[in-house]
Amino acid sequence: MNFKLDFDPAAPPKLLNYRQPMLLTGSCFSEHIAGLLRESGFKIMSQPNGVVFNPVSIAGHLTRILANEPYMESELSFYNELWHSWAHHGSFNATDKNLVLNAVNAAFEQARALLQEQDAVIGITLGSAWVYERTEAQGMVANCHKYPAAHFTKRLLGVEEVVNAFEKMLELRPGRPIYFTVSPVRHVRDGLVENNVSKGILLQAVYQLCKKYNTCYYFPAYEMVIDELRDHRFYNADLIHPNQQAIEYVWQRFVETCMDEETRLFVKEMRGLNAMMQHKILHEGTAAHRKFEEAKSVKQRELEEKYGRGS
Repeated sequence: MNFKLDFDPAAPPKLLNYRQPMLLTGSCFSEHIAGLLRESGFKIMSQPNGVVFNPVSIAGHLTRILANEPYMESELSFYNELWHSWAHHGSFNATDKNLVLNAVNAAFEQARALLQEQDAVIGITLGSAWVYERTEAQGMVANCHKYPAAHFTKRLLGVEEVVNAFEKMLELRPGRPIYFTVSPVRHVRDGLVENNVSKGILLQAVYQLCKKYNTCYYFPAYEMVIDELRDHRFYNADLIHPNQQAIEYVWQRFVETCMDEETRLFVKEMRGLNAMMQHKILHEGTAAHRKFEEAKSVKQRELEEKYGRGS
């Protein structure tokens, strides 16, 4: 008897190589994959605007990066003793306006520099098609910054809106690879039915983009968790967020599906080295400790000679 639904995701047109820099942006699930890529030796920048869930805001900040349009002081707002940007997560907030502006533009410049590198890849994880728009001023927000609900109107994006937002971004990046995923995290605050409608919009929009642009690729992380891992043991206690076991499963499928053979070996060796680097020594100064440190140094030198980098 088979108790698990398996499927084989299509490989991207060109497999990833560890030499390619990657910019990952989108929902919180994107951060898990970014962490595993960084641990595996990739050159990574994650979340230039912080965690962002809706596709129009994600497409908007990527478009600004590619068009070289830094953020201006006039775009910042003040509330509850903190300055913030409507295009950024609350992790950028501060009591000093200049600190906020400097932080958002430092991340902007870092992202722009990475995307100017040859073979740079963008990875986008879409979270929800539900968006919030300010009632007192036009504009969709990436984060509500704990304002009262009365300040916003909530609505559901249409498929065409999502497609149009990303087409503007793709026009600024012709012929360059874009990896899409849809987050397997369910936004139950919107309601289970509403969450499913939202995910359906995201999936249909990405499907249309991938059919139209051969540079766009969809990696089915959503289907892997929702359809292959149909068991709540693969979730955290909230029964919403995939646990570490599920994240590792998606990661392994990503490595197998999207990376070339050289990079798969590189990932395996780099994660092994990082495990050695993070090993906690109980008895420093012992012969066993000295032997371990020597083995670690040898392994690091071997990888530097083989791949041009260590940990």
